[in-house]
Amino acid sequence: MKLRTNQLKEHFAKGQILPVYILSGDETLLMQEAADHIRRSCRQQGFTERDLFPIEPGFDWSNLLEAGNSMSLFGDRKILEVRHPKPKFDDGAKKTLQKYCENPNPDNVLLLIIPKVDKKTQSTKWFQKIEQCGALIQVWPIDINQLPQWIHQRMRQVGLEPTREAVQLLAERVEGNLLAASQEVEKLVLLRGKGPLDVQDIEESVADHARYNLYDLVDEALKGNDAHAMKMLYQL
Repeated sequence: MKLRTNQLKEHFAKGQILPVYILSGDETLLMQEAADHIRRSCRQQGFTERDLFPIEPGFDWSNLLEAGNSMSLFGDRKILEVRHPKPKFDDGAKKTLQKYCENPNPDNVLLLIIPKVDKKTQSTKWFQKIEQCGALIQVWPIDINQLPQWIHQRMRQVGLEPTREAVQLLAERVEGNLLAASQEVEKLVLLRGKGPLDVQDIEESVADHARYNLYDLVDEALKGNDAHAMKMLYQL
């Protein structure tokens, strides 16, 4: 099963809790928010404990199976949160995750947080077996063209009423850096208060946090966006 991040609210509103949630992506802010959404929704369904497994070299995967089979000291249901730093898994990880999914404990939810996983990995039998046990949520970065809309929604959620020009300027100053975008929106509320927001407010309050990479530069150059491509080049 595959879910998009914007489907999580509806999914959990139905009272659905799957045995496994695989959260995959490279956009830090969106990954954090999606993970928070899953944790919060699980807590509301009674999964009040959380066992954390940060995967490091030499990690003993049998610990995960033991945690999955053991009862909570207080009888509460648990979230087993596995944070894997790489999109590739060794044989021990593959075997353990498959074994876990053969008979998942209904009193546990496995939350597997991993970087962006490629299609080749998704097509492997072991990964498909895990996905069939629950849901794969792929977190995609916000496209340059979608960023102004994302910022506008973010501002409206906290009570700001920005002009289109203010949104566009903020988008230019935080492009490629969603964490900075979120922080700047929060800062604007503190500095300016709720209500109308214009270009001058952005100019006076927001520094340039834009981040680019060579792939973005090539894309913009191929599209013929010369001015934007030059800005990227100067900031690389």
